[in-house]
Amino acid sequence: MFSFSGPPLKNAVKAGQTTISKFKIRSCGHNEALDKAVEEIGWKDKWRKLPDGKGVGLASMFFASGAAFSFFYDNPPSFSGVKINAETDGNFTLFTGTSDIGQGSENTLAQIAAEELGVGLDNISVIASDTATTPLDMGSYSSRVTVFGGGAAKIAAHNMKMKLFEIAADMLEANKDDLEAKNEKICVKGTPEKSVSIADTVIGYYDKKKEHLTSSGDYNPPADVGGEMRLDLGEVNISPTFSFGTHATEVDVDKETGEVKVQKIAAAHDCGFAINPMAVEGQIEGCVSMTFGQATCEDFRMENGSTMTNSFLDYRIPTSEDMPEVQSIIVESIDTEGPFGAKEASEGANIPTIPAITNAVCDAIGFRVRDLPINPEKILRALEKKGEK
Repeated sequence: MFSFSGPPLKNAVKAGQTTISKFKIRSCGHNEALDKAVEEIGWKDKWRKLPDGKGVGLASMFFASGAAFSFFYDNPPSFSGVKINAETDGNFTLFTGTSDIGQGSENTLAQIAAEELGVGLDNISVIASDTATTPLDMGSYSSRVTVFGGGAAKIAAHNMKMKLFEIAADMLEANKDDLEAKNEKICVKGTPEKSVSIADTVIGYYDKKKEHLTSSGDYNPPADVGGEMRLDLGEVNISPTFSFGTHATEVDVDKETGEVKVQKIAAAHDCGFAINPMAVEGQIEGCVSMTFGQATCEDFRMENGSTMTNSFLDYRIPTSEDMPEVQSIIVESIDTEGPFGAKEASEGANIPTIPAITNAVCDAIGFRVRDLPINPEKILRALEKKGEK
């Protein structure tokens, strides 16, 4: 395996470091993402070795997993809150203020709660973004929902589990510290046959406590994040943790027509722990699709204050026929702050696609086109200026 992880990366950021901007790097899959992306694209055998008009390029990034400050509240009760109610049939309802805008966050929070409670995903119902019933959340921005909303869900589920353990310990005549929850049961560690169902435990709680069984969880960034930001010094420790990634691309440039054909994009993303690997792959592919269009065909034009590209006939976005082969590569660095080690897998994966494509075009034709999108007109104009047309 070809590896970049030697001397060329001696200054690469590593887990445990604090950057000059005071970012706390708790986990870091940068080197692994770089190695996997370049291996997938065949970098060692292709960079500066392909015929004229063909090239490879790569780019790396890192991105915040949520902003550790509020855009909307001066003194919020918490950065994200979750409530969980238990039912006598062994099911749970999770209330969250987070908004699912297509990224699958409701499913992610349900998975986190189900794992902590030892039940199946089907046992968790989610009510989200209902301001009359759900706890406060800052919103779906800055790639924050997995760490912030997911963190609150894990805390709420843990608190629920501790209430159930208190009842189950009496029912099983065991110490609650010796209990574990799995397969919709609470059992004694090492003695799975000595168990009680979660449904019966909830009923036992009602019999003993005569009150609704509910729990709550609030996530707030750790003490070493946020606080006073010195913008004048560039010290803005804005996030509990950061994702990393590398995209590598291969392109063909037809010097006669100016057409740029992206053949393949290898997109490696460090998401901490992949709670839902299929969803992570979908997020990566969606990000690649967005920025592939920005790099190659999406062109917003105005003349004399009027929009000239006012429909999708004029403003062309890539279709499935335009998309290159995309190889999504999940890198798991297992973060110490994210729920079960998870980090963001959303906006960060947007960042490397465009520079990776432009770097590949440079490798293919020997000079840079610095104006997006890189369309045939710009390629031909640049070739003519260089004297190759």
